[in-house]
Amino acid sequence: MKTIIISLIFLIAITGCTQCPDCICAQCESCQACGESEGTDCPICPASIEVTKYVCPDGRIMGTSDGCLGTTEAVFTPILTNEEGSYITQATISPACVYGEQGGTIFFKLETISDLVEFQVKEDPSEEYRSIHNMTNAYEGRRTFSIVAPGRLWSHGDFELIDGKVYLFRMKYSLPGFDTVQYSNEHIIDLREGSGYKTKMC
Repeated sequence: MKTIIISLIFLIAITGCTQCPDCICAQCESCQACGESEGTDCPICPASIEVTKYVCPDGRIMGTSDGCLGTTEAVFTPILTNEEGSYITQATISPACVYGEQGGTIFFKLETISDLVEFQVKEDPSEEYRSIHNMTNAYEGRRTFSIVAPGRLWSHGDFELIDGKVYLFRMKYSLPGFDTVQYSNEHIIDLREGSGYKTKMC
């Protein structure tokens, strides 16, 4: 996959043109030329500045191309068919502000009560999922997580995920009434700079 370059054009105002004939305003068609005598101020002249942004292959937006290479990318292929034919009505995850800090919100709704809902993550495709939070006797629920620096053990969210990491996330529902266990679709939680979670304004 290739890095995409985006160029953004912004207009600024340049003032204080006092020298002729080198006055920058004289080069702009929307401005009057400088007067015959030196020291004549030119009108405000709009000029354009080009700002380049880089869209990384993983969707992050960075100010430099090196930013796309700053972190080893975990290669996840999320399973998006787990909820087909299931008792899962809705299962979503998205960036959110949690008490003024960057984080995420998770919502689920089932057609029946689950005696145990487990929130699970893994950081590498070869790893097994591990549970980081759970709920009991629920058919609908909302939980939040906070993005925290390594070593920080507290937050305002229901659980914490580490800044700068990439996780694969799913929910596990134990449904004893139907003698089965079902899983939500898998979701990538990218907490690196430039991701949707890190560009969320809080």
